[in-house]
Amino acid sequence: MVVFTSGAVALLVGVLINYADAALVSNSKGSPQVLSDSSGVCTGYGRTSECEVQLDVPSQCVSNGQSTCPVVFYLHGAGGSITGFKNGSDVHTYDFIGVYPKGENGWNTGPKDTNQCEYTEFECTTDPDEGDFIASIISEVRSLGANGGIYVIGNSNGAALAHRLAVNAGEQLPVKGIVTTVTQLLASPERSGPGTLNYNNHGATGGTGLKVSVLNIMGTGDNLIPYAGGSSGVFGGNDNFQLMPALESMADWASHNGCSSVYSSETVNTDNKAGGDGSGEFYQWENCGGGTIVEHYAINGAGHSAGNTEVDGVAITYDISADFIKRCEDTESPPTVSPKPQSPVPPTPVPPTKAPVTPTKAPSIVGCFDDPNWVGKFNDLHDCDFVGEMPEARCGWENSDGELASEACKLSCDNCGSPPTVSPVPPTNVPVLPTNAPVLPTNAPVLPTKAPSLDVCSPGEALFLVELMADTKSKKQNMYLIQKKNNNGAAKKWSKIEKKNKFTNSELHTHETCLPTSDCHRFRIKDKKKNGLCCDHGEGWYKIYYDGKKLNHKPFNSAYTKKWQTKKFGSC
Repeated sequence: MVVFTSGAVALLVGVLINYADAALVSNSKGSPQVLSDSSGVCTGYGRTSECEVQLDVPSQCVSNGQSTCPVVFYLHGAGGSITGFKNGSDVHTYDFIGVYPKGENGWNTGPKDTNQCEYTEFECTTDPDEGDFIASIISEVRSLGANGGIYVIGNSNGAALAHRLAVNAGEQLPVKGIVTTVTQLLASPERSGPGTLNYNNHGATGGTGLKVSVLNIMGTGDNLIPYAGGSSGVFGGNDNFQLMPALESMADWASHNGCSSVYSSETVNTDNKAGGDGSGEFYQWENCGGGTIVEHYAINGAGHSAGNTEVDGVAITYDISADFIKRCEDTESPPTVSPKPQSPVPPTPVPPTKAPVTPTKAPSIVGCFDDPNWVGKFNDLHDCDFVGEMPEARCGWENSDGELASEACKLSCDNCGSPPTVSPVPPTNVPVLPTNAPVLPTNAPVLPTKAPSLDVCSPGEALFLVELMADTKSKKQNMYLIQKKNNNGAAKKWSKIEKKNKFTNSELHTHETCLPTSDCHRFRIKDKKKNGLCCDHGEGWYKIYYDGKKLNHKPFNSAYTKKWQTKKFGSC
């Protein structure tokens, strides 16, 4: 007969109670559990009181406190929130367990205004360590009994984190598959941000790590995250951050997974919700190791909301995504949504090369033309076409090398001089742009917090700049005002200077105006439905600058719940 002491009995009872408390439980649709309230997942480096993690468990996924259903992380974009996932993810339909973590005003995958450390300070403890954060959540849900495969679905900034998590997949991050919309792998830098789970591509890791299935969707007309790779406005002018071309990114994944070196492709029909032309191209790499799947959709002409596209009548978000995950769970099953190429001999792809960085100043070419590589030092979107929209104000702008727009954008600035007397056919010895364009040095200077002032306004005035990425409803729902405060005793406290509305959905809107520095001004932006620019209808945002300095404001997203957001600036 075994006799237990009172202490042993108490210990055994405590273990049993803890085990019972740790069992996985289900919830109804639209009412996820708040995992961060019952665990320490929000206590890691760089997390604030804004941190929240929701756990969405369908009843059909739980048996005796355990589950083998796929565990799917849904990652919002920059400035986004998790509010829409509880009803929009449809995990209760797909038989997935949903995990909805909230980032700190997005995810720390590149330069951020709120970071206190340089991206090379890997020992930093003040900025968000995203790899450690997601690893701690995986550990927590595993301890509860969620034993299914780990998957990540991310859009925009969330897709950037999904790529990084998969590159660093291993014991801490046992990621089986990712779905990434409108973002590809980073070509450089090799690492960025705090911690050890911060490598950005397989070249940086030496090809180690788990094989991971990848479904990637991108718009070829995306002005924010270029399909051709290179720099992006999201990096704040830091040229150390360079994106791979989309197909090179996929080739990197195919190589890592041991797939065939050739891909097959097929044209598909799409809608034009994201501004596309109604067509797309589906790419597939076959014979991948470990039963992994590598697929890519290029939505022709689509912008940054390409993830909202339907392919052959089936929505990418989240029907095609869910089908991909189910095929990853049973790799013997043929695709039920993604088209299978019909060509018996797949075409040979262009050999992937390292994403070149175009030289800032191209060799001069005889004739009147716009340099396609010139961009203003204040914003990568300020190219010659942008200058030509307001030449009298913008032709005096410079790029980071001090080259004036009036010289680089001769056509847009009407600076062609007298018509040439020689034949317009260029001579045969005209220099050609080099194909092996030099890569910027890794120690390229980081854009300072205070951006360079633009010398385009009269004395006593300063430039006010608005950048607004519209969501899919902005044309009908959004508008903004630029106002001036009147003197005391005036009939109205504020008077209107400018009003802008009817923005093209899912496209970037920019506007600037010169304002007297002696006045008090305010910027007011409105959303009729009180859900901001993100994330119920895409990944929208806005940024405002005055006198070369960015003006901070609260996130204007679905969590804001007010029609108007206001920011005062100037001499107030």
